[in-house]
Parts: sequence; C-alpha cells; structure tokens
Amino acid sequence: MNIREYIPKGQNNAISKKNLCRRTGLSDRELRHCVEKANQEGEEPIICLLGGRGYFIPLPSEREQAIEYMRSEYSRVKKTIRKIHNIEKWLSNIGQMEMEL
Repeated sequence: MNIREYIPKGQNNAISKKNLCRRTGLSDRELRHCVEKANQEGEEPIICLLGGRGYFIPLPSEREQAIEYMRSEYSRVKKTIRKIHNIEKWLSNIGQMEMEL
C-alpha cells in the first residue's frame, strides 16, 4: 500500500489518525509502520505534530512545521539513546557482580 496516496498536502488539510485508519483499513500500529517506512524512503516527509490535527505532507511554505517535527524526532532519539546507555551500564554492573561472586 502506498500510504502517500491517503496523506494530504498542507497542515490545513491534515487527516486524523482515526480517519486515516478508517480510509486505509489499517490498524493504528500498521498505519504508524507504513508512515515510518514511507518516511525512510527519502521522499517528502509525512509529519504529525503534537497537538496537531493529524498527518500531512508539509508544503514548502510550512518549513517551520517540518523543523518542529524534526526537533521532536531528535528529542525522541536522544531519550532512546539515554535509555540504551542506562541499560548498557546496568548490564555492565551485573556482569561485574557475577564475576566478583
């Protein structure tokens, strides 16, 4: 399925996740997977802003919205990296404890 066929251009035309699921017949999880896959293909981004009205492909005049989305994604990645580092630290400590026993 080409999810881009269902995503409108422009924030004013954004489509809610609920309506998008209904139109595509996809579950919430499947929809998010399709959007993620489409965004990895390097075409125009599909974005959904926090507190926004849904998914849309930003217009060139909506550069700020794309930057806002990019910043939120960077923030999410940084938090994930911190969690991974904490798990690595914990695993390292567990390994040291086992060796000491």
